[in-house]
Amino acid sequence: MYGFLVRREALTHARLKKLEVNKELSLEVDDTGQPQQGLIFIDGMTELKGNSPKLGATRTSKVDHVIANRVIGVEVYCGPINTVFLYNTDQMVGKGANTMIEVVRQSMSDLQAELQKNGLHMPTKMMWQFDNCGENKNKTMFG
Repeated sequence: MYGFLVRREALTHARLKKLEVNKELSLEVDDTGQPQQGLIFIDGMTELKGNSPKLGATRTSKVDHVIANRVIGVEVYCGPINTVFLYNTDQMVGKGANTMIEVVRQSMSDLQAELQKNGLHMPTKMMWQFDNCGENKNKTMFG
């Protein structure tokens, strides 16, 4: 049992080390200042943490008397860009792969806008890192 825990800890450490190396590589630029690659790390935050009671609802009311608020954070590393984009959704937006695909599209669009502010272009190589939630493990996300 102890050997399994040590191997798991080493594997986790190796993955974290690789992520740190990828971050450093993504911040590098060529002689003209253009980024060579980018890293986008998407992580959705739990929905229940952001729920707000609806106007007139009491504390003892049911869960359907809240306004759901879900925040999806996107860490972006690309040349001079080292930032976090936050995307907000509510219960009117469905969950699942479509939402995550829209976050991917929007984060690429926002990264391009940030690079254009600096007179730069999107790199030809992008790395994507997703967490292990169900939204990211389906055929639509991998397609």
